[in-house]
This record gives sequence, C-alpha cells and structure tokens, in this order.
Amino acid sequence: MLPGSFPMPTWLHQLMVDYLADLFKQSLRGKTVGKVLQAPLPIRLFVDTIREPDVMYFAPGSEPANPRSYPTKVDLAMEVVSEGTEARRRDYEDKRRGYARAGVTEYWIVDPDDRKIVVLVLQNGTHQTHGEFAIGDKATGLLILELKIDVAEIMKLGDPAR
Repeated sequence: MLPGSFPMPTWLHQLMVDYLADLFKQSLRGKTVGKVLQAPLPIRLFVDTIREPDVMYFAPGSEPANPRSYPTKVDLAMEVVSEGTEARRRDYEDKRRGYARAGVTEYWIVDPDDRKIVVLVLQNGTHQTHGEFAIGDKATGLLILELKIDVAEIMKLGDPAR
C-alpha cells in the first residue's frame, strides 16, 4: 500500500467478494425479491457520507427511480474486511454506525483474518449481533432466509494451497 492511501483490495478480498455475490445471486434465483450488486457503486447514505459496500442487496422499491442515478438506500450490505488496523476499525465501527444510521436492515462483516462472518441486524436504530459464525457454521440472516454462507468454504479461498 502506498503511504497515505487507502488499502487497495487484494486478490483474496476480490475472490471473497465475487464468491459472496455469486452465492447471494444464486440464493435469489427464480424469485422476484430485489437485486444484488457489488462494488464499485457509491451509495449516498446521508449528506457527506458515501459508502461502497463490497456486496449490496436492494429490496424491491429500494432501487433508484432513474437507472442512471446512484442509489440512496441499500437493504443489506456486506463488507470483506481489508488488511490493516484502520480498515478493521472502519468496517467494525464506522461502517456499523453509518449503516445503522442510514437504516440498512442487515450488515454482514466477512473477516478473513479472524475466519468468521458477523451478521448484524437493525434493531431500534442500532445494529445488534444476530450471530458470529465460524468454521463449521453457515452464516444466516433474517432478511433473506435462503442466503446461507458456509464459513469454511469462503475461508478456503485464503488458504495458500488453493
């Protein structure tokens, strides 16, 4: 990483984003339940705050009215934690507060270093932990019941032997 710059996504980060987006789309196949996209796509959460979730889900009615504009609402955001202390703090603290303030129903944190997925659900304006899922678990949320992420499978993407 260059001094003073934000960390750029690594190969592993992008493999995980691609895996999550593909699995998410497969879980919705054949249903009319919204749209899954992946970064880069800026979401204006509120004035002076724009985020680009790694993977995002828009429930019906959440998409922008004009397809040439940018969304202002996202229903589920997934972030793959990038390397470094600052990136971890941003994903676990800043984004958690920002996504909750913006009314994001679910926020999933995929952590390749700790080899876990944390699923947070919005309750009374804050994100509460729905579950911390480790190797041997399947991560699930409340918004899309068909979405199940096998933690061991996604974490294998970071194994050197792959």
